[in-house]
Amino acid sequence: METGYVSLTAEEARDKILAGELNFKRALIVGDLDLADLEIDGELELDGATIEGSLNLSGASIGGSLLLQEAEVVGSINLQNAIIDGDLQLGWASVEVDIILVRVSVMGFIDLSFEKGPQSIFVHDDMAESIHYAAPTTPLVVCPR
Repeated sequence: METGYVSLTAEEARDKILAGELNFKRALIVGDLDLADLEIDGELELDGATIEGSLNLSGASIGGSLLLQEAEVVGSINLQNAIIDGDLQLGWASVEVDIILVRVSVMGFIDLSFEKGPQSIFVHDDMAESIHYAAPTTPLVVCPR
């Protein structure tokens, strides 16, 4: 088993994720990681990963948890229209730009206790209170339905 950082281009990471290799703990991913409309049965683990770009999971269906604890994302995280059957965990994560949670469905726990929070979080009004509770110091942009 490999230890330490693994450096991948965003395209290489996407190919591995689509092939079922879903553990990217402490990986260095260079560029935007576009996983729009991804469908996986289990967890997507990016704990401690560095993404030197944005993470796009819009329209994704994740059968387990999305794990980004202690991750660093230089760009935005887009979860618009995503379905997460487990937890959304961004504890101690660093997000440089924005997080888009518009029309996202999270069945489990939401942890937004950032090390360095995003500039703003985009949500619908039905999620605004719970997201504000999870990330009270991050500005919310409430989007109309």
